[in-house]
Amino acid sequence: MCEPRRPFETQLPAVGLARRQKLYAWTASDISRQDRTLARSLDHWRKDVLGRLSGRNAHKPTKVRIPWIFVGILGLENQFVLLCEDNTICMIDRKEGDRYVPGRVLINGKHVA
Repeated sequence: MCEPRRPFETQLPAVGLARRQKLYAWTASDISRQDRTLARSLDHWRKDVLGRLSGRNAHKPTKVRIPWIFVGILGLENQFVLLCEDNTICMIDRKEGDRYVPGRVLINGKHVA
């Protein structure tokens, strides 16, 4: 007998879909304001991620995956960034042993207006 088909992994639950739609709206707003750094979008995304991260060691940078929509616009090489101790989001410069070294700052840890 055939097994029932599983839903595509790209199908999101309602909560995930709502988050994605908000992200697109924030990004579109930044682009319409000609803000190529996407500062407000990154700030909204960071607040959302911080609210959902559990078990994060606040004294050590955390490697997180940034949404694809940011990768091309910001000129990133891949989806992975560091969420640093002060909530700054940085590119990953390199890895030394078991530690990631922060690179270019995408958004500082302070609230962006």
